[in-house]
Amino acid sequence: MKIYELKIALKLNRDIFFKEYADFIAKNINYIFYNSIILRAIHEKNGFKPYVVGSIYPVAIKLKKYQKDRVYSLTMRTIEKVIADEFVEASKSATNLDFAILDIAIKELKIGYIDSVYTITPAVLTITNDDRKIRYWTIEDDLLLLQRRIRDNLAGKYVEFFKR
Repeated sequence: MKIYELKIALKLNRDIFFKEYADFIAKNINYIFYNSIILRAIHEKNGFKPYVVGSIYPVAIKLKKYQKDRVYSLTMRTIEKVIADEFVEASKSATNLDFAILDIAIKELKIGYIDSVYTITPAVLTITNDDRKIRYWTIEDDLLLLQRRIRDNLAGKYVEFFKR
């Protein structure tokens, strides 16, 4: 399996507090996806997405925010080259973003044996309440629900990506 990694250099147009980050990145990446017919179709399709977006780096933990006019790096990975290439093209025509894209470099990663998995990117679990409203999982919710959903999600992705 090939993995394509996009390293995106960006400069923020405004300060972003850590608690705003998930909404901030989703809004802006979604906007870029909606500038492409191909990416929009992939994004709107139900099921597992063949891409993942990381957090911007470096993190200013003491300030608890990402600062306006600073240059940061954002990583996006995908298993489909067409997504990587199309993202680059769609980002060129994206206006009204909360950041300026300075550069995007695509690299093909060589995959070896994986003996451990780690991340600093938070996992977000959505839950549909009895009244059909969607909300995010919080620490007050059932920890076993979180574990079960992560396990089921990983198993489903494995089946989807490797067709086993």
